Amino acid sequence: MNVNAIASRSAATETQDATAAAASKSSQAIRQDGATTPSSTTVPAKTDTVTISAAGKAALAEATETAAQTAKEAQNGDRQAMKLVAKQAQNHAQH
Repeated sequence: MNVNAIASRSAATETQDATAAAASKSSQAIRQDGATTPSSTTVPAKTDTVTISAAGKAALAEATETAAQTAKEAQNGDRQAMKLVAKQAQNHAQH
């Protein structure tokens, strides 16, 4: 009886192994055919493009320039820089 029990277990194990191998090949075939699985799909990142106008760029440059740059521009005849230097000198004289 022991021989028959071992033989039937062996046959059952071979059947399970064959079933598992077939399932594995089946899933590999699906992947090779181009089907995607939820874990392999990716969503592209959204990107936004911002364009700053020339006036905006000029305003940013004026707002971020140093006192030395303003003084240099004032010496070269920049009216806006001249007004700013005069205003700074007036504020400095009051304090």
